[in-house]
Amino acid sequence: MTYKKFGGFKAVVKEFNMMKRTELNDIFTLMNNSFKDFIKGPAFCKINYISSVTEGYLVEAGYPVDDSLETAGDFLLKDFGELKVLAVVADQGLKNLSEKYTEVYGYAYKKGMISDEFVIEVYPEGRTEGKVELLFVEHLWTELFLKNCRSILNHTDNDEINKSASGICSEIEMGERFERIKKMVDIVDRNKEHAKYKILSGCSHIFPTDQLKKLRNTYVEAEKKGSDPVDAVIEFMKADPGWAEPPVRNGNEIYAEKKPRDPKAFAEAKTDLERKKAYCFCPPIRENLDKGMSKTYCYCGAGWYRQQWEAATNKEVRVEILTSILNGDDKCSFKVILPE
Repeated sequence: MTYKKFGGFKAVVKEFNMMKRTELNDIFTLMNNSFKDFIKGPAFCKINYISSVTEGYLVEAGYPVDDSLETAGDFLLKDFGELKVLAVVADQGLKNLSEKYTEVYGYAYKKGMISDEFVIEVYPEGRTEGKVELLFVEHLWTELFLKNCRSILNHTDNDEINKSASGICSEIEMGERFERIKKMVDIVDRNKEHAKYKILSGCSHIFPTDQLKKLRNTYVEAEKKGSDPVDAVIEFMKADPGWAEPPVRNGNEIYAEKKPRDPKAFAEAKTDLERKKAYCFCPPIRENLDKGMSKTYCYCGAGWYRQQWEAATNKEVRVEILTSILNGDDKCSFKVILPE
């Protein structure tokens, strides 16, 4: 298991609905033949967990290329930002890739690391028959938290938060990660509610850009037709498989709630703690629910809805926490307040 960086390059990619990994072979071969003078690294496949496809996965498969490549014909040229990843090699390729998924995600979970909304597989030989390097992409929660704090809080609070954050890394144990985050959130709690909201909601998982564009396009098209754009967005969410339970509208307020992370375990839970652990999506929180954490942390979950509705309306929205398992409730629910 290696902690390293991936990305920071331009890539030529094909975006498609992948049903089986062997479909990658023809794509890699065609790209290698077409762009062999520009290729600067091994073939890779980014698998998106959130998309509108109903079977298989929406993927971006391709190669890193030299910056001098300006056109790619039927393929796309995209900039891939630098990512921090946990890497493990499936030495038997697709035969033991599933085993390596269990290994790397299990390791990350024990450390309380949060994955981003996609995973990357690297194919050094440009074929699925060879070795595969699996990359768990870390959601950089702490970095986002510190960045938001620097822009909002005073020097004293930031100094204290930096001391607590300084030991958070890929090697830290989950219990210590939780305790450090708890101290950081407690310091944020000294501040006004809007500051808490701006800091924590800015730490949420980053919603896929292409999905957010669909919301914006739906909103704009409804405006052009003279229809209610908010209703149009909600109807789109109901029809498109890339969204969870659709929200409920009341005027300029949108109500949404998170569904259980593990519905089966949630239904079969025998204690309140078991039920809440099955409900919560955040590893360091659900494994330490009995140790207390300010409900301010759930503004992170509010950030999921903030991204959706700010993308749709192209305006700033406000999201309030209505209920939170960190506040003794049995679910986490939110109210999005749209601009008048």
